[in-house]
Amino acid sequence: MLAHVLSILILTLCHANLVIPEKPSVSKIRDTSFTWPEGVDGAISFTFDDARPSQADSGLAVLDKLDVQATFYASIWSLTQRIEIWRDAILNGHEIGNHTLTHPCSANFDTSRPYRLEDMDLERMRYELEESNRQLDSLIGTKPQSFAYPCGQTFVGRGTQVQSYIPLVAKSFLSGRGWQDESANNPEVCDLSQLMGFPMDNKNFEDLKPILDKTMQESSWLILAGHDMGTKKELTTDLKTLEAVIDYVRSSGKNIWMAPVCEIAAYIRSQRGKD
Repeated sequence: MLAHVLSILILTLCHANLVIPEKPSVSKIRDTSFTWPEGVDGAISFTFDDARPSQADSGLAVLDKLDVQATFYASIWSLTQRIEIWRDAILNGHEIGNHTLTHPCSANFDTSRPYRLEDMDLERMRYELEESNRQLDSLIGTKPQSFAYPCGQTFVGRGTQVQSYIPLVAKSFLSGRGWQDESANNPEVCDLSQLMGFPMDNKNFEDLKPILDKTMQESSWLILAGHDMGTKKELTTDLKTLEAVIDYVRSSGKNIWMAPVCEIAAYIRSQRGKD
């Protein structure tokens, strides 16, 4: 009984000396020095992975008709199947980004064999990034400033040997985009080497409307991420949905900056200074 009373007394004294930290205000946790260009209320970038034939054959024409420039993260083999079209895409203001040389993903994906992240190290990944850049420069005369992580995965190795290759991307590129993320990017604090990529494949306009509204309300930067472009069911951005999104943003009454990733990332870095 005495021990129980002593325990209560000790706990009471401990709690009496606790200092409860004040909840930080928004101004303390947000860098409010960032501003968009005058009159701009937020930003959206449309991005597509792999330089798939449907992008060259169908998607680019829709974007050009709507006068919207996008970012295409190129897989080398796919790009060589439509190389002249991709050269023209650059002339029309689209960005070609780096997506590694061999598109390595986790060994859990059968399509990753024989290029599995678990079997790689940082030196191999460095080669993937540098050789992809070299080939893109040789093939279409562009030096990528932006990168997208294949499968949205950012590691090499397995078990106790796992390492992040995000630092490699941060040193080599202006930005690195993820995949299957759930948010837009806060331009005041986002890590440019770990940008959120919000999926738009297999979605209709109503699926995307909530994130569009939230982006415009919060003046954030939404990076929409897709793969094939057309009406195919798997990993495909429906072109009617794409048109509906662009029309909705333009008729919203907000001035939303729609541009490739490299343009918006460069502006954010210029505003924030060196990250």
